[in-house]
Amino acid sequence: IQNLQNQKSPDCLFGILNQTLTPMGSRLLRSNVLQPLTDQQTLETRYDALEELTTKEEMFFATRAALKTILDADKILTQLIIIPTKPSLQSTEQSINHIIMLKQFVASIQPVYEALTGSKSVMLKEIRRVSVSTIRISS
Repeated sequence: IQNLQNQKSPDCLFGILNQTLTPMGSRLLRSNVLQPLTDQQTLETRYDALEELTTKEEMFFATRAALKTILDADKILTQLIIIPTKPSLQSTEQSINHIIMLKQFVASIQPVYEALTGSKSVMLKEIRRVSVSTIRISS
């Protein structure tokens, strides 16, 4: 999945497939390429969601636009759980910035929820349900 001459080059399988908008999406794609799903039920659920997004262009583009604003929650949370060995004013400021970024991440969930309005597939409905739960918790 990686170019042997230049590891950062997009000229490889992963580079061709990677049209993701977020670092989290890129990591998930890489994981799925390296360890593809084999469970028939899960694959069919994904195919249903994919079919719905490809046939409902408005939903697809609204979801894609909503994802552009999503921050890297994995990275933010990782930075928040690291406890500095020597606390300083700088590390405290960084922690505060990460908390603000986490708040921005939670706020960016609302557009995803709205973009998936009217979805029929089980997976997209579940994403929407989890999104509304996140929105309620942050309120």
